[in-house]
Amino acid sequence: MPPIAGQVRGEPGTRKPTESLAAYNEYIKGRYEMWKWTPEGVTKAKEHFEAALGLDPNFALACDGLANLYGYLGYWGFLPPDETEPLRRFYGLRAFELDSTLAEPRTHVAYRPQKCRHDEAYYYNWVEAEREMAYARDLNPNSPLIRVRHAAVLLTLGQTEQAVTELEYALESDPLSLEVHFWFVLVLFLGRRYDRALAIARQFVELEPEHHIGQFLLGLVCLGMESFEDSVAALRRAAELSDDFPFMLGWLGLALGLGGHAAEARIILDRLRAIAGERFVLPTSFAWIHLGLGEIDDAFVYMERAVYRNDEWVHALKGYPFLTPFRSDPRFHKLARMLNLEPGSAIHPVLR
Repeated sequence: MPPIAGQVRGEPGTRKPTESLAAYNEYIKGRYEMWKWTPEGVTKAKEHFEAALGLDPNFALACDGLANLYGYLGYWGFLPPDETEPLRRFYGLRAFELDSTLAEPRTHVAYRPQKCRHDEAYYYNWVEAEREMAYARDLNPNSPLIRVRHAAVLLTLGQTEQAVTELEYALESDPLSLEVHFWFVLVLFLGRRYDRALAIARQFVELEPEHHIGQFLLGLVCLGMESFEDSVAALRRAAELSDDFPFMLGWLGLALGLGGHAAEARIILDRLRAIAGERFVLPTSFAWIHLGLGEIDDAFVYMERAVYRNDEWVHALKGYPFLTPFRSDPRFHKLARMLNLEPGSAIHPVLR
């Protein structure tokens, strides 16, 4: 498989990631805080990663940590993802420059959505991204983190079985990882493997009973199973535990709408609009509530906006069970083409 353009592949190294024990401790603390997925946690994580680089400016894993952090800041909607993406890529490339033998930074270099102009949607080369993710996995097959990142791209490509295999390995290697549990449930949910998804979501809750992500996963699986009352209960709890985080409100609004609670779903929609006047809200959060309310035109408007803002929750377009009724809608296929998820039909000619 060809290397990333302009880069020379390195061989897996055996050197220490840093000679500074203090820097390494800061890095570990940063990873711990990041996986809390709370505003306080990501703020502390950023401080720890930056402290690690202050102690050792050549610490590639600390740069990788910052790249991962900025990726998740956009993913969860803490910040606009089209603004965090350049920072994720910057630190990912910096980590790769510092140590091209490390596998982790390659995953950030592999995933590189770009724009031709500032007013265009992002375009993606998923095949190249998957190829490079697989190479990173081969460089360090024991890394659960790399398995997770590879699985995320496989998921977007609809290669659910391969993604499950990667996550099974990751979970076996790190059975207490909240990140692995999260991605495993998401992959199983999109693959309609609800029984297993439910079991792993419950494992997450057992590991962290008061973590909002565990309740979110339960709500997501119940949504796929069309057990709407259970979904609403779990997602309501996720919203409470996350202090009404907009991301959680969007999914709660979807479950409420699909479950026949249109009045409450509309109240949540109004709350999101008020929040959006003060801070960023992911376009998919609005799209989901409009879908739940049966306002399909508005839902497609926000899903297209999600593509333009690099809202990654629209990437799983073809996997969401609640979008199945709209697969024949021309607007659905337009979104798939914009995301380069229909071979040979990408809007952007660079991908033809």
